[in-house]
Amino acid sequence: MLIKAIESNCGINADKLAEALQKPKKSAREILNLRLLRGCIFSFIGLALCIVGIVSLCMGAVFSAEHVTVPLVFGGASLAIGLSYLVVYFVTRKQIKD
Repeated sequence: MLIKAIESNCGINADKLAEALQKPKKSAREILNLRLLRGCIFSFIGLALCIVGIVSLCMGAVFSAEHVTVPLVFGGASLAIGLSYLVVYFVTRKQIKD
């Protein structure tokens, strides 16, 4: 559509048309809130998986060693990602002024 408007040269400002067709950009506050949400989600999932792995390790007879390491590995990775999102949230929160 943008190319046809440029080719027809019927007096349409192509730059303004391109800006109007772009997705609306998220505000700094929305990006900050998304980081907080993602940080909480990843942290809670990671914590839950680590708890499942530790409980499985303590029960020992029900699960083999292979089944214990999977939740601990994914839980640790998820917890690390969640904590990194939370660190970025708390650092950048101070930079955004209302």
